[in-house]
Amino acid sequence: MRSIKVHTTNSTNVFLSAYYREQKACGNVYVVAEKQTSGKGQMGTVWHAEAGKNLTFSVLIKDVDILLAEQFKLSALVALSVIEVLEAIKIPKVEIKWPNDILADKCKVSGILIENVVVGAKINASIIGIGLNVNQLLFDSLPKVTSLSAVTGKKYDLEELAEKLANTIETNIYEKQKQPIEAVLAVYYQKLLGYKKVATYQLPSGENVVGVITKVTPSGFLNLALETQEKQFAIKEIKQLY
Repeated sequence: MRSIKVHTTNSTNVFLSAYYREQKACGNVYVVAEKQTSGKGQMGTVWHAEAGKNLTFSVLIKDVDILLAEQFKLSALVALSVIEVLEAIKIPKVEIKWPNDILADKCKVSGILIENVVVGAKINASIIGIGLNVNQLLFDSLPKVTSLSAVTGKKYDLEELAEKLANTIETNIYEKQKQPIEAVLAVYYQKLLGYKKVATYQLPSGENVVGVITKVTPSGFLNLALETQEKQFAIKEIKQLY
């Protein structure tokens, strides 16, 4: 897959979105930035990363063929692709925190932001932004955040990691996008923090509740069995405490 390297950009997702609009005839491509000034996270949050020590990059995948009603299939495939690469380089205890944060030894090591191009009832292309803490060791006062180097004591090649991640994401999307959503979710559940286990969650009001994840819907909602009822939550409507 072709790669583009930039020193500084506001957001690699924004960069690739403009690139896609201007050059629709291009093939799949990924862009890596040494520094992002406004890295994007889920629901408008900001991704902070120390320049030159971490991966901030986005991948454009064209010819996606996934129903919009099953859009979480894409999110699950991307998260599982990141897990696959990290396990291949022996990062221990990697798992997914719904919807697609990646943890290593119960600390966040990666975040994913997916922005889709929709045609009719299907996802036609996808811009997949990934922030991965790699060689940074200090995170100021950020709670439960880590990096690959902090976990293993090793230093990693950023370019090599970006290439592996981009190619693995591309391969898994093309090979598995036609699998039934239930089959993809079954693999996702194997890596999902708190699946079928009692855990504590926090509501936007600040109230803590105890519940068990029973499933994630094809559109990405979280089903949680609470003490008296089963309830469905969207992103940012509930926070998993761990």
